[in-house]
Amino acid sequence: MKAFIVLVKVPNTYTTALAISVNPQWEKAIADWKATGHYITSFAYPGESRIIASGSIEKENMKQVSSILLRAENIDEATELAKACPILKYGGSVEIREIPKGIPQIFAPDATAIPAIPASPTTSAALPIPAAPSPSAEPAAGTTTAFAPAAP
Repeated sequence: MKAFIVLVKVPNTYTTALAISVNPQWEKAIADWKATGHYITSFAYPGESRIIASGSIEKENMKQVSSILLRAENIDEATELAKACPILKYGGSVEIREIPKGIPQIFAPDATAIPAIPASPTTSAALPIPAAPSPSAEPAAGTTTAFAPAAP
């Protein structure tokens, strides 16, 4: 199996309300990919973005809003999997690219499984987050902070 990234773009006319209404379709697509062992992870990019080209800020009619990592035998299979992205029904697009093995380390050396990352003994997060000590800032109950502000 190889790893592929699916770059998800939406038109600038795609609203938050529409995104919320489409969310159940995304949940189904992800559940289907998980059931077949193709899903690795995904993440969204909320908020404002900028594109810089030739030294100036350009406005585009599409913006990238998320990335999805999938396992597939080849780009043809990855393309078929990506066709399940609900954004395609709403004027969006997806770009599929193969991720070279080892950059980043997505697969274990045998290229069949994702390596397990143990939780830190001080946090329940999957990846340890180094916390900066601060006598003036206490994190809220049930949260972990990466950096606490220094006392003024």
